[in-house]
Amino acid sequence: MKPKLLMFDLEYHKKTHSSHFFRDFLEDNFDIVSYYEPIAQTQREDFQSIIDADNYAAVLFFQVTPLPDIAQKLRHPNLIYVPMYDTVFDWTKEHWLAYKNFKVVSFSKTISQLLLEMNFSVFPIQYYPELKPFEPGNPDEVFFWQRVGYFGTHQVTKLIQPPKRLHLHAAIDPGHSGELPTEQEISDYKMTFTTWFETKKQATEIIRQKGIYIAPRMLEGIGMSFLEAMSMGKAVVAFNRPTMNEYIRDGINGYLFSEHLKQIDFSNLAEIQKNAWNSVKEGREHYLETLSELPSFLVDA
Repeated sequence: MKPKLLMFDLEYHKKTHSSHFFRDFLEDNFDIVSYYEPIAQTQREDFQSIIDADNYAAVLFFQVTPLPDIAQKLRHPNLIYVPMYDTVFDWTKEHWLAYKNFKVVSFSKTISQLLLEMNFSVFPIQYYPELKPFEPGNPDEVFFWQRVGYFGTHQVTKLIQPPKRLHLHAAIDPGHSGELPTEQEISDYKMTFTTWFETKKQATEIIRQKGIYIAPRMLEGIGMSFLEAMSMGKAVVAFNRPTMNEYIRDGINGYLFSEHLKQIDFSNLAEIQKNAWNSVKEGREHYLETLSELPSFLVDA
């Protein structure tokens, strides 16, 4: 019989499937009871009564974060927190201390380093997707999914000079608004557009054709979208911030830029693409090896 695990997850993960890679693994090793929360940082008062309702081997919070005063009161011999960097990037050490009674599964090197220095019980792991066939695509074509207001085509056109063909997937995240490209940008970059994909396959097909992928945000939790692009051999252009800079070495297997935007030199694009694909190949092997050790970490109180 599998040990029973109580998992708190975010409601919107039912739609985005962002936690499914982890949930699928857990289901192979645990009998999971799930609760879904509407927001990441929550003041839910009845966590303890839910925890006490059954004899759980582990209680896991996947990106769901009990606020500090609630977290400090939770009682179970095996509490586990799985944070995402873009949720906790601004936490101080003092804030983290409220979660000292939790073990932490960390998908971010930056978080792992901080918590190991604080003597947390940490399981560092770096996610990599399944490797796709190497398809570098057209070196003069770019895919950009605009998700946030602070980074749109006005910024992208400063990075991509001289102009290349740009496909803009204009699907802004909830709570954000973005400027439309100018008529001049549309003309210079021969822009094509989408706003919605019915299936992931439709998105993959467009990305497959492009040589360059622009990562859409300044911070990521893991960065599934740019990692999927790397797994096909795309050259990813991204902010020099976690988690992108935990995977990408500038000028080696991708391109990193700062807030001071400047033209990127793509003269070694073919080499970057091959290195990106190989880094996912090697990373996936290491990820699966590390993942095999996770169940014992989760159940050992």
